[in-house]
Amino acid sequence: GATVRWTGTATRLRYASDATRYFTTRVSGNTFDGYWTGTGRLAAGSVTEVQLAGRGQVPVGATSVKVRLISRSATTGDITISACGVAAPASATHHVVAGQRTIATAVVDPGVKGRICVYSSQPARLSIDVLGYWTPA
Repeated sequence: GATVRWTGTATRLRYASDATRYFTTRVSGNTFDGYWTGTGRLAAGSVTEVQLAGRGQVPVGATSVKVRLISRSATTGDITISACGVAAPASATHHVVAGQRTIATAVVDPGVKGRICVYSSQPARLSIDVLGYWTPA
């Protein structure tokens, strides 16, 4: 089932019709609209902003977004996502295992400008797919 968390206001969960690629570091990769693609590996210790709200099916004003993170790295480390403009959580969103393709899902609030911030502790390839989103009821 869906992961639902209380945000203090009534919300309604909406699912994207299909998983939609919003970000990829792969040079040969594609996103649904051609933006945030082919940036190359995330650098160790880097923070990358990714626009979610106001693109594709995620409307401006979405309260939360359900994403799938797909990563690969030569070294073990962590990837943490959070709303841009707020302190990142103390725990990682996604643990990356050296040499393996790893997949995780998470629910993240888009920041004030509809962006999430992606922190990577190690060089890594990463793709982000939107699976659904919440809107005010």
